[in-house]
Amino acid sequence: MYGKEFKGGPYKLFGISKDKLEKILRGLQEDKEQILRVDLIADLDNIYLREDLSSLDIVRIAEGKLK
Repeated sequence: MYGKEFKGGPYKLFGISKDKLEKILRGLQEDKEQILRVDLIADLDNIYLREDLSSLDIVRIAEGKLK
C-alpha cells in the first residue's frame, strides 16, 4: 500500500505514514472493544475485523468514543 506503483493507500489518500498507521492499528487492537486484531510481521501484514460486528456497529462504537 505504500509502494510508488500503488494508486491509492493511506498515505496518498490521507497523508498517514506507515509508522503512524501501524501505531493506530496497534492502539485499536489494544482497545477494550477489540474491534480488530492485527499481525504486522515482516511485510506480511494482516488486519482482522471482528466477524460479529457490522460496519454500522463499528461506527456506533467509534461515535461513543468521540463524545
